Amino acid sequence: AATTAALFLALWALPPAQCDIPPPVILTSPFLTLQSFAVFPATINTTFEEAVVSVGVSVLGNFSLCEASYTIPRAPSNLFFSLYPTGFTQNGAGTMFSGRVGFPRASTNGYWALASLQCTNASNFAQTVLISSLTNPILGWSTIFQAGVGDLLAPTITNVAFATSSFSTLPDPATVQLLFSASDDVSGVSSCKASLNTITNLPYSTATSCALKSGSPLLGLWACDFVFPRFTPPTNFTLLSLTCVDNLQRAVVYDDSSSFSAMPVITQTALGDTDPPIIVSYRLPTSPLTSSSFFDITLNVYDALTGVYYCTAIIFKRGSPLPARSATSNTINSNHIPRGTLTITFPLNVFADAGNWTVSSIACYDRAMNANSLTNLAAANHTVIVGGNTVDTTPPTISSFTFFPLRINTETAPANIQVWWNVTDNVGVRYCEATLVTPFLEPLPFIGTLVNATTFTATMPLRIASAPGTYTFVEIFCTDIADKTTYYT
Repeated sequence: AATTAALFLALWALPPAQCDIPPPVILTSPFLTLQSFAVFPATINTTFEEAVVSVGVSVLGNFSLCEASYTIPRAPSNLFFSLYPTGFTQNGAGTMFSGRVGFPRASTNGYWALASLQCTNASNFAQTVLISSLTNPILGWSTIFQAGVGDLLAPTITNVAFATSSFSTLPDPATVQLLFSASDDVSGVSSCKASLNTITNLPYSTATSCALKSGSPLLGLWACDFVFPRFTPPTNFTLLSLTCVDNLQRAVVYDDSSSFSAMPVITQTALGDTDPPIIVSYRLPTSPLTSSSFFDITLNVYDALTGVYYCTAIIFKRGSPLPARSATSNTINSNHIPRGTLTITFPLNVFADAGNWTVSSIACYDRAMNANSLTNLAAANHTVIVGGNTVDTTPPTISSFTFFPLRINTETAPANIQVWWNVTDNVGVRYCEATLVTPFLEPLPFIGTLVNATTFTATMPLRIASAPGTYTFVEIFCTDIADKTTYYT
């Protein structure tokens, strides 16, 4: 292919007034030219404390921000930092930047090398340094040597056990502690978290963060507090996993696969809540539903022990092949609230979903996950007319279709094509689509994403070394929620 091969985009069969195209821009090389690089100090020691290295960079061109990172083999992750502009080079062709990169205490010892450098201009166009193409002097200037003792090992967890073998959640909630020892040879333990496994589907979390109880991050006693609400079902709770992370983000996981002994178990001994909630009443929307876009079921629910949690319902459209729809109410997230008013909302459109909608079932749950279900409601004719005689006959109006850029070059890198539909409709637009064909008549579909009430957009990446020639939009259409379509070819 010719080195200056360009791709041309054209729009077929739309009036000129519908094509509001932004002006083209000149795309530059995706690779950044690095002119100089300096670090101070070039040698650090993080055995006892963290170290900060100042970095100075100059790059060809006018840029507003640079992001960079350092790496070394055996390190758990790269060190990322930002560089900010300090002025221009003497000839005015380049931008100078400065920044600081922090090395945590006990960072991996050895030579840290520049892993990435990307700069962004005022138009948010990013250019990246190709590290493999840097000359030896620049690579040498960018190296930082950590001469101190490095932390190469993850923490160690031992002596894991619950503070007690059993607990009771009557008459009050219970807090149970998991105790263990955690040590780390150099950087120290930063954080730990634990989670429990149980045969019961509980509506609350059995995961928690842990805290250092005594000792130090290098060797200390840690505690994890698990809180169980009133009427927790009587069952065994087993430690599922325990994870500790040191200050260099090296992690150790204590679980059934890594432990040489059985995982600790604790038992809730008191009687739990086995009674389902009572659905005192429920109310359907007033029929016909002609103006609202929501089919709401309002319920009054009572549970004497653990309290009301949430409700679900299923509705279906009579005489329609469409599948039934299910929805869940708001949740009551406070334990032991005996009575609650909950609302189950189905988004229905009076145009697209016109017809007779029937409630087939309702189920409500308490905080112990006991359920009370009302079924066979369809036989009781729990039906609401949606839409009445309302019919949508108006398709969407596409006021403009634009795309950008007009010229692209994929000889050395992929390129994006972005399109915009400006469209309005009396009942709301569901989706927009456009089809672009290549010089070899290969279709490339653009599926629109809603940006605001009147705008859809989509982006299509053209792969590197795509065929040169004219690419043409051959169809454009938008459909509203009543399935009325405006179509251009």
